[in-house]
Amino acid sequence: MLRSDLFLLKLLKTLLFSSIIPVLIFGYNTGAAASVGSGMPDDNQAIVLEGSPYVRGFTHGMVLRKEIAEVVSLWKNDLERIYKVDPDSFITKFLDKTDYISAIGKYTPGLLAEVRGISDGCSIDFNTMLAFQFVDEIWLNGGDIMGEHCSSLGVGRKGGMPSMIGQNMDIEGFRNGFQTVLHIKYENSDLESFVFTCPGFIATNGMNNRSIAVCVNAVMQLRYSREGLPVAFVIRGILEQETHEDAVEFLHKVDHASPQNYIIGGPEKVYDFECSTDKIVPYTPNEEVNIVYHTNHPIKNDDYTPGYRTYIESLGENPTLGGNSHVRFNTMEDRFSKLTGAIELDDLKEILSSRDSDRHPVSRPFTNIYGGFTFGSTIMVLSENPEFHVSFGPPEVTNYKVFKFSK
Repeated sequence: MLRSDLFLLKLLKTLLFSSIIPVLIFGYNTGAAASVGSGMPDDNQAIVLEGSPYVRGFTHGMVLRKEIAEVVSLWKNDLERIYKVDPDSFITKFLDKTDYISAIGKYTPGLLAEVRGISDGCSIDFNTMLAFQFVDEIWLNGGDIMGEHCSSLGVGRKGGMPSMIGQNMDIEGFRNGFQTVLHIKYENSDLESFVFTCPGFIATNGMNNRSIAVCVNAVMQLRYSREGLPVAFVIRGILEQETHEDAVEFLHKVDHASPQNYIIGGPEKVYDFECSTDKIVPYTPNEEVNIVYHTNHPIKNDDYTPGYRTYIESLGENPTLGGNSHVRFNTMEDRFSKLTGAIELDDLKEILSSRDSDRHPVSRPFTNIYGGFTFGSTIMVLSENPEFHVSFGPPEVTNYKVFKFSK
């Protein structure tokens, strides 16, 4: 650790026990709608992280140490329930049988330091906090090749309307009440990012003040690896880019650990890429209109897992795929087809809040800690002064809150 980091940590520890800390850490809080659950107090919904990667992580871990301890405990309970093993033994075996850390060190070394800072700040061992970042990777290597998780969309710039991308983040119910926004200010740079996440986790999606944004959908039917860069680190790596061209280039140069659909938004255009470990394929529903939308099944990329390939072949020449992901995809396709003229922010909010199907709605209600639900909805408005719109829970029952970068 650098001497400058040690000095900042000593200063931070002093401030944490003084009246100055609400200004230092929560100075960007813009007033929030109450979160769906009860895990996070209102004033913890926007947290400023500054300094070196390690110091940013340490701040994250120290300020949210109570919430991180709670959500990590719930996560471990979920691991034990699903895999029927002691969760600490599961974490040890998982890290022994995978090698994501090499790619993290190669492509995003600062984020490795940030996770170590989170670990030190919240006093939870590094291996646990590292494994906690591997949401998609654990889903995959736990044998789930048919997961249903998120709905994303994007609209390119048209006339006076800026580019926009958005997503409903559907994850495990035990995370309910821990919805969090991080406001990251990068060291020796005027680059800043907003990240939607939960305590202790580095990113589910986000945008930066260069109007670069990213949303993701798991596509678990595609090939995956026990090596490569995990999804959360890909997201944060994209948000460290200065232009949308750099963001797209970064997505193509990394080795992908998990199959994922990435929607990348820039000031003029939006892009969609279905990524497996061996193949990256662009996708757009309409070549003439810069609008994209995606759920949790691959459309263009055919780099299937052996199990999913067998499943597809068993359906014959005219397969009927009417599951969760396809129903949500069809909902968005139908709703976009009915829009005329320039697509506005309220149009995207309406689509992401829709419940056209009772069984497979785009916005999924919370039912219990073991089921999936819409943890939150985000819309990134990629104008000259970009805006981050976030609902802390299913958007049909939770108002969007707006975060803006200082000019």
